[in-house]
Order: sequence, then structure tokens, then C-alpha cells
Amino acid sequence: MVKKKAKSNPVKSVKKTTVKQKQNNQLVWAIVLMACVLLIVVFVPLIKYQFINKFVYAELEFQKTQADDLLFYSTRIPVSDAFNTKIIGTFFINFRNDPRKLKDVETDIKTGIPTFNKKEVVYISTGEMTRNCAEGTAAVLTLSGFLKQFALMNVSGAISDEKIAIENNFPYIDCENSKLNTVINLIEGNETKITQVNSNCYTLEFKDCEVMKVSEKFILEIIEGYMSDFQRKEKWWEIF
Repeated sequence: MVKKKAKSNPVKSVKKTTVKQKQNNQLVWAIVLMACVLLIVVFVPLIKYQFINKFVYAELEFQKTQADDLLFYSTRIPVSDAFNTKIIGTFFINFRNDPRKLKDVETDIKTGIPTFNKKEVVYISTGEMTRNCAEGTAAVLTLSGFLKQFALMNVSGAISDEKIAIENNFPYIDCENSKLNTVINLIEGNETKITQVNSNCYTLEFKDCEVMKVSEKFILEIIEGYMSDFQRKEKWWEIF
């Protein structure tokens, strides 16, 4: 007697295949998901650092960084030798304000860019400040440090209010009583703007404690003039 072969159950076979396919699909999606998370973790900060937080302004590359609650906009300014024949280093500087937004500060500099009498002391003269601005001292130190370290100027402090200067036994310097020295007069006012009073004197007026903003705008005016001249010399080197 010949035994009949047991018939296979096609329905059961299909079900097994379907479950296995689902498991494989879930595994593939899990791997893809893990890979996507890994890419996000690795590349998003990299893209943010390399592209989103970097920009070019005044022929310089700026990097936006954050330290606790403070934002900084940092760059390196190329420095050439005394003969302007090659680059010998860079000067690092931090801005508290976005340089691109400082263009909103009204500026009236008749000479185009700030000019200085380097043979004489450059005075940063402050007027009476009715508000206790948190950035006041930092702004003066930032401006003074830049002029000393980058422009190699002899910088000194002064007061443009005669009464306060006498009371504090401090030099009284303003645009009228100092014709030879370059004077940067930092005063509180109704606007935030820069005005060239005469060939050797600049008034940096600020409102609402925007003292750092107007100081950095003045620094940026110097840097833009320097970089414009630097680029022309660089092209001259490339040609010859």
C-alpha cells in the first residue's frame, strides 16, 4: 500500500515568509534610523560650525561662538612686515556685536577712514555718564587695547568734562584744547553715532548704554580701511 504524501499548507508557508520579511524590514529601518541619528549628531554641529556660524565681512572670516550667555564674533587680521612684502602673522580680535549689524550705526568721517597722529599720544576722553553702563569700562579697554596692540599707538585716558577732570586730578582733553593729539571723545547722548569733529578728533556718541556698540563700530572702520589697503598690496604682490 502506497502512502500518500502530506500536502503542504500554502497558507502557513506564506505567513512564515511574511513574518520573516517584516522582521528583516524592521531591522533595516532600525539600522537606517541609527545611522541617521549618528549623522545628525556628528554632522549638524560640524555644519553649524563650518557654515552657519561662519561668515565673511570686510574681507575677513568671522566665527560666531558662545561662552555661557555671551556671544562673540572672532576673526584674525593678517599682519604684514614693515616692507609690506609678506604676511608675518595675524591679530586676533573678538567683537561682542555682529559686525554686519554695526553698519546701522551712523558714521560721518570726513577722511573716509579714521586717521591718527601717531607721533603724539592718542587720547580716549570720556564725558560725564549719567547711567552706570555695565559695558562702559570694557568698551574703553577694548578700544584702547586695539589701538595699542594692533595700531601700535601710545594711548592714554582723559576726561572731556573740565569740572570732573579737575575733581579727579585727571587730564582734561577735548576737541578744542588739543590740536596736535588725536582725540576720541566717548560721550553719552541721544543717538549712537560717530562724527569727525576735525582732522584729529572723533566723537563717539551713544545712547541706552550702547557704548560697546559705538566703540566696536569705530574699530571696524579702522579695520575696513586697513583691509582695503591690504588687499591692494596683496594684489600688487601677486602681480609682481
